[in-house]
Amino acid sequence: QTYIMKLKADKSEATIGETVKFSAETLNLADVITASNFVYSVTKDGVETKLTTNSDKTANWTPKEAGTYKLKLAIVYNNDTLVSSTMDYVVTKKPLSVSLKASKTKDIGLYDKVTLTATAVGGTAPYQYMFTYDVAGMTYTLQEYSTSNTCTIQMDQLGCYDVKVTVKDAASDTSYAYCGVTYNQTHITSLKADQTKGTVGKVVKFKHFMLLMLSQKHAIFTQ
Repeated sequence: QTYIMKLKADKSEATIGETVKFSAETLNLADVITASNFVYSVTKDGVETKLTTNSDKTANWTPKEAGTYKLKLAIVYNNDTLVSSTMDYVVTKKPLSVSLKASKTKDIGLYDKVTLTATAVGGTAPYQYMFTYDVAGMTYTLQEYSTSNTCTIQMDQLGCYDVKVTVKDAASDTSYAYCGVTYNQTHITSLKADQTKGTVGKVVKFKHFMLLMLSQKHAIFTQ
């Protein structure tokens, strides 16, 4: 008897890290289908990898490399292959990209800590991140390349800092993103008395002064 079967996928093509589900479209196999073994495999560069068959006789596959694969399904009954089907399947790589967010971007006081968080997608994992910032035409490094996607900035001078994250993937592809962080507030306090020393029973008057720096050029005095 001649059996008819076609291998199909739930996506016409996939990207690295994206799960694909394979199944069989069968005809005139109803009499043996429940007792048959469905054997799925993928082959690339001459290397064949067997996939785990689900209870509903489908298989899931998550590719880790880009390229063209040969997919195969064999339906086996009593150790005999009743029918098999193959198909070429293309896996592509999403372009590497990264985004950068700061826990706060403005109205930040001197010495306040700001957490920077980068999120990379696409490319080839794992990723490494480097954090830098630019000010007055100079570039300074906050964190050299590492697997940590977070970094903390803490500045002791007022100004707007252009923070940059550069991500590098396993294929040495890079991408970058910027985020502005503005330090424009600082509090300078002092306490003064109307006399340098006092005597018992004599009233001493104290004054508290606060200088609120709004920028490098403007200040508000309060007391």
